[in-house]
Formats: sequence, structure tokens, C-alpha cells
Amino acid sequence: DGLKRLIWPLAIGQRLGSSDATRFYANLTARAFGSVMPEEFQDPVPTFCQGIQGLEEAPPLRSAVKHLWLLTPRGETALRRLLWGMQLTNNVEFSPFLPNLFSTLLAFFSESE
Repeated sequence: DGLKRLIWPLAIGQRLGSSDATRFYANLTARAFGSVMPEEFQDPVPTFCQGIQGLEEAPPLRSAVKHLWLLTPRGETALRRLLWGMQLTNNVEFSPFLPNLFSTLLAFFSESE
């Protein structure tokens, strides 16, 4: 629900000001990571697809995100940060499309948007 404020304006073609998105994302990362933001995020990263085909644990990001190779190392770090932020601040348990959605959106928007 907290992301609706960002998603709906984008869906109808009205982009939030970058300062609004930056402020929202800064608050989200502060809630998720506190005052120290990790610089690296190793596997396992939350992929929200545990239970598919008998998986007990999150699969590596490379197997969960179909076109991960399209992202730069900086983009992959942003994707990992977004997934951890989602895991730590929301009650999403099962949403296997989420990592692919985030990776697709990173191609068009900044991390904070």
C-alpha cells in the first residue's frame, strides 16, 4: 500500500517530482537498513518465490531474474537493495514476478522512483 503513492501517478503518466521520490526512498531505506546502508548484497537475496517447484529457500538472483545480465553491476546492486528493502519493510511473502518487475523498471526509472 505504501508504494501506491508512487505507482498510480506513474501508471497514468504523471511522474512524481524527483525530490518526492528521493525523499520517499530515503525514508524507506532508513526504515529498512537504519543509518548504515550496506554497499554489497550477496545471495541469498529475497526473490519472493519460495515454495515454487518445491524450493525451500530463495533461489540465487541470477536464476530468478530472467534478464539480469542486462543490468550493470551498479544496477544489479540497486535491484538487490530494492528487494531487501521490500522484504524488510513490507509483508510480501510470495510474489515471484517482483524481482523481474523491479529489474524491468530499473531500465526506465531511477532507483528512488
